Amino acid sequence: MDPPDFFDVSCQWAEGAPTLIEDWGKVCLLYGRWGTFKPEKWGTLKPGRTPMGFDGENVGDNIIVDWSTNYDFLGQHVSTNTLSKEEYFSKVLPSIEMLKTALNSIENCLIALSNHEIDETTFLAETETDRARISDIYFEITELAFAPFECREMDTKLESFAAYLHNIWLFYSDDGRVKWNEQSRLEQSLQQKSYARQTLEQLEYELSKVR
Repeated sequence: MDPPDFFDVSCQWAEGAPTLIEDWGKVCLLYGRWGTFKPEKWGTLKPGRTPMGFDGENVGDNIIVDWSTNYDFLGQHVSTNTLSKEEYFSKVLPSIEMLKTALNSIENCLIALSNHEIDETTFLAETETDRARISDIYFEITELAFAPFECREMDTKLESFAAYLHNIWLFYSDDGRVKWNEQSRLEQSLQQKSYARQTLEQLEYELSKVR
């Protein structure tokens, strides 16, 4: 089963939308899809069973656009807080390597723990440094400025990769060891480890496209 992607949101641009929709960072058009049920047939439905209406401008083919009143502010915010490709790589590439090293170490310890080769006390001691590093890197990544446009898909995978690893940190944090029992911590961490491994493959593929 593929891991759920915490940050992956797909946007589709509707045909017939105004041509001023050019900048990804300025306007995002979201619209609902009703399968193959065509809007012109809504009138044949019984009262009370038609889809709810939307406020906004009908730009054609029953596509309703609600234009953001914060357009100028958001556009300026994105344009002035986007890293260059060089800046972005200089910040994230070292972090990716450190996260990969931490994943390898924690993965080996989780497997040993699940096979009863070590106990949880030993696991905590052997992974303490890596778990702390994961937490630090996770917050560094989430606080970065916007990735350059061509690196957005890669950035999405990087954030997901870091999030899965950070979940393992969460399960074995002081609060996590109170909230979850030992077996639950282990099972959930093994699942997050698998998600992280799959997402790393996707991240490396996206990275190869933009390097």
